[in-house]
Amino acid sequence: MHFCYILSPHKAASSYPGTVRIPGREWVLDIIQSSQTGPWYPHFAEKKGETSYNLFAGRLAGIRADNDIAADLGLNRNDSGFRGSPAEEPAGSWLALTFDGRQDHLRIASDLCLLQRWFYTKQGESWYFSNSLIYLKKVLGSKLDIEPRGIPYILLFGNLPWQYTPLKDVFSLLSGQVLQVVAGQMQTTQRADLPIGRADTANEFAALPSSDQAPFSDKIAAELRKAVQNELTDLDNVTIPLSGGLDSRFLTGCALEVMCPEQITTLTFGLPHSVDYRLGTKLARKLGLKNITLPADDRSYPELLRESFLAAEGIYWSNPTYPVRPMREIFQPGSMVLSGYLGEAVFGCYDLNEEYLNNPDYSDEQLFQIVLKKSVRCSFPEVLPLLASEDWDLLRYRESLSEIESESFEEKYNRWLWPNYLLNSANFQLMLHRDRAFFLTPYVHPRVMTEAYRQPRCLRCGQKGFYDMLSKTFPDLYRFPTKRNWGYRINSSAGGRVYLMRARRRLLSGLDKALWKKTGRFFYEDPLLNYVDPREMSDKRHRADILGLLEELNGFTMFNAKTLSALRDRYYRRGTVNPYLLWGLLTIGQWIAHYRSLGNRV
Repeated sequence: MHFCYILSPHKAASSYPGTVRIPGREWVLDIIQSSQTGPWYPHFAEKKGETSYNLFAGRLAGIRADNDIAADLGLNRNDSGFRGSPAEEPAGSWLALTFDGRQDHLRIASDLCLLQRWFYTKQGESWYFSNSLIYLKKVLGSKLDIEPRGIPYILLFGNLPWQYTPLKDVFSLLSGQVLQVVAGQMQTTQRADLPIGRADTANEFAALPSSDQAPFSDKIAAELRKAVQNELTDLDNVTIPLSGGLDSRFLTGCALEVMCPEQITTLTFGLPHSVDYRLGTKLARKLGLKNITLPADDRSYPELLRESFLAAEGIYWSNPTYPVRPMREIFQPGSMVLSGYLGEAVFGCYDLNEEYLNNPDYSDEQLFQIVLKKSVRCSFPEVLPLLASEDWDLLRYRESLSEIESESFEEKYNRWLWPNYLLNSANFQLMLHRDRAFFLTPYVHPRVMTEAYRQPRCLRCGQKGFYDMLSKTFPDLYRFPTKRNWGYRINSSAGGRVYLMRARRRLLSGLDKALWKKTGRFFYEDPLLNYVDPREMSDKRHRADILGLLEELNGFTMFNAKTLSALRDRYYRRGTVNPYLLWGLLTIGQWIAHYRSLGNRV
């Protein structure tokens, strides 16, 4: 369902077809909804009064739907209701809105990980709130246009930072925020913070004896099992994407404790030679689970981009890294998908290493350099010549990092990593076909995250604590071969073979990269790549389509026309353009297709 809420003074209220109006004292709330498009919500509850309105859309883990569910989210309490206790934050994926017409007071909020998002803007005297940028553009039409300042970021990072969107003056609600509009005046307050703080007792890298590790792994295993059980409450069946990694197999083990094998369907996609594909299908057979393998989607790039754009709406790259149509066909309307979303991040994959943590004198500039090292997908020498100005940081990204409030360098880094980097990229990579499927994400339940970040660093380093937990909870799954170990079991005697396979990969990858740069052709099929190689874009069969898409960038004043033309020529002759740079450019092309207002120059 798509929806848009318009808060206007009586004198400025306008009439849209099919609008439901809730009058207030001096303001009115207009409600526009489309049940034919947009995300599917297992729980969609509205409570309308003569001068009041409550909305809940989404799902709370372990809680049945009812019309008073929005009141349980803290929107009707004091804003400090959850502050200081993020573990009490409702687990799930949801949006909520309340309107009290007696006070002309509107509030919106969403889940901490922004699995569901509010977008908002002020146009004239009216405020607009929607769950979709595309729908908001449809409602406002030519009043909205592209945000040109976002172009450098989508090219450099593959996603837009913080609250910014591809639409000018349209913003995303940030993690843990409550946005309030009272008599036309907006303010945001922080209802709750992501539970990513580090305990004072967890500052050492020194190894712990096994007896001291047990309480940590036991506690987290119990919380995760409970989280999965809550997510599967009242479900008759569930779909689990199953790969060669450990995140998905732990969830599968937990699901089998709650459901019968006949209620679980696994799906695996990728190239048949890839480690993910081979291990995912083998593990499903071992567990006696139905497994559906998805072929690559070999349609033209214009078709793929148009369809995959609907997932991220331009905040993240539009180029799909999954089989778009085959996956859509598998996700029947009303599908519930148990996802390993951000499991590796929760258990330490992105943590800072000892070098940074043991130096108390790191500066904001050094944090900025760490951020660039971790998040830049296309180099500055590749991107800056394409821009009309060398001043790329028009949204004050560098300054925003220095403004993060924190008690330590590590906390400051984490408060960049999660709300900005992970939530603005992973959400849109993994939350797919949301008009048909709803994603269940137990790894980011607040209590699970709280316990994971309480682990000593020796257990978070290399995700050791997660592996220990898996080995104790599901020893058979732990002993099954993994992608991390090149198709061999963890701690197996195949160390020498794994070393040789890694050395072979480095050698072949190096030769392959050199050949590709020189000729535009490549020969090496990386077994660790679970979907098509991005360099497929250099294939001659795609060039006419991609050149046509690049032509649509003409006229953008943010671009250096001469450099952009040279890039197109280089791609036409050899195809040896960084595929990630092409991903960014093609995403901007989709901005044009969906958001550009005719007659306006960007």
